[in-house]
Amino acid sequence: MVVVAVEPRLPKEGRTPIRPCLLQKSDMDHSGCLDLPMAFALHPRLAAGGFEIGEIAGCVLLLKNNVLFPWLLLVPKVDEEIEDLHQLDPGHFIEVMLAVRQVSEFVSSHFQVEKLNIGCIGNQVRQMHIHIVGRCTDDPAWPGTVWAFDGKEAYTEEEVASIRSAARNFLSLS
Repeated sequence: MVVVAVEPRLPKEGRTPIRPCLLQKSDMDHSGCLDLPMAFALHPRLAAGGFEIGEIAGCVLLLKNNVLFPWLLLVPKVDEEIEDLHQLDPGHFIEVMLAVRQVSEFVSSHFQVEKLNIGCIGNQVRQMHIHIVGRCTDDPAWPGTVWAFDGKEAYTEEEVASIRSAARNFLSLS
């Protein structure tokens, strides 16, 4: 057993304070760092804004509920303190970028878009998420940003089911 002494500190809102605990060697990875399961919860605003399509490369894939734009979100299952791409370890960064590429290929192919807008912004929702938005010169927000466009039209259940099925097949989602 290994004793880990952790100085008490005030937890973030809704989190349990860290206390000293006993760990076994099996709780650590090859470099001696803790290798404990991480709790992941999708931010309520992200969950409310769309539909879950599946999982790819340790990320939740969501379809934004706005039929005016083919707009998907990749939400990496990372600790809440990791908000920006450069904070990922190099191996995980590569996995996420490969998932972005695959989802981009799906959006381009399935929706027949002219341009893709990809961004990891997080100004309103801090949980790391990556927007993958298909754009066309005749879309209602062109050439402006989809974020600044007020119009919204919800998907039907049938449209969501069709996109979910196509994405699952194209991306071999779990």
